[in-house]
Amino acid sequence: YGAAVIPEGGYYSLPSRFGVEGALLLGDALGVLDVGSLAGITNAMETGYLAAGLIHDGFLKGDLRIQEAYQKAVMESSVGQDLYCSRYFREAFLENSRLLEAYLPQLCRSVDAGHPWLGSLRWGLQDPVRRGGELLRAYTLLSGRVSAGEPPPRGYVAPHAAIQVDFVAPTGLDPEALTTRWGYFSRSDAVFFADPRYPEGNRHILEFSADTCRQCIATYDKLNRPTPCVADCTAEVHHIREHNGIRSHAMSLENCIQCRTCEIVCPHLNLRVNPSYEGSGPDFYGL
Repeated sequence: YGAAVIPEGGYYSLPSRFGVEGALLLGDALGVLDVGSLAGITNAMETGYLAAGLIHDGFLKGDLRIQEAYQKAVMESSVGQDLYCSRYFREAFLENSRLLEAYLPQLCRSVDAGHPWLGSLRWGLQDPVRRGGELLRAYTLLSGRVSAGEPPPRGYVAPHAAIQVDFVAPTGLDPEALTTRWGYFSRSDAVFFADPRYPEGNRHILEFSADTCRQCIATYDKLNRPTPCVADCTAEVHHIREHNGIRSHAMSLENCIQCRTCEIVCPHLNLRVNPSYEGSGPDFYGL
């Protein structure tokens, strides 16, 4: 339920060195999540196994200069091989926005109609030259079986900086219908099954400026939309409270499942989620 926050890495975002003297980068810190298959935990654990084995052998030999050996071991393991195979996965969607705006909705409509491949084929035949070429190119990138060269460098854009306040979602996909169709948990159900437990007076999410939150609320109120922290929260932690005609930000911190989405999408970097401590927080046993 923190899937809105994925530590995207990938083959072309790996650092040039996987460690320094006295320290190795593992898991998400290294950036080994495979976006194509969403293999994050398994890859993180594998890098831990590799590092532990090399550190153990280094202690026995009395030589802990293992940075190069660790980097080689990771890249030759299933982690490195999977990252290489999906090295163009994100580039496929960055290169052609129609994959999400047109092709995926059409595939979903075809699935709903009971004939996914036939419906998609008929749609593709309406413009076989362009759509056929786009699908072939997308398949080449998504499969990674053919070298397409190194993708162009792309600067990092913080998630909150990419928010379009007046964004209008394309027609074709109904989020509520998808939720009902595939049986996803509602937000209240997610909180129930995650079973978060916090001590009395818990204040693990910091709000730096109440005035900043009120200004953000006013901006989104003009568009008749919820603020990002309210709209994107997976556990109904954030809500708007009105008192004497003043609308302000409020939090039900007992619901928090520690996904950190609110911190990341806050347009003004006005929130910070601190880790839970002393055994508090969600246990996720119900999920």
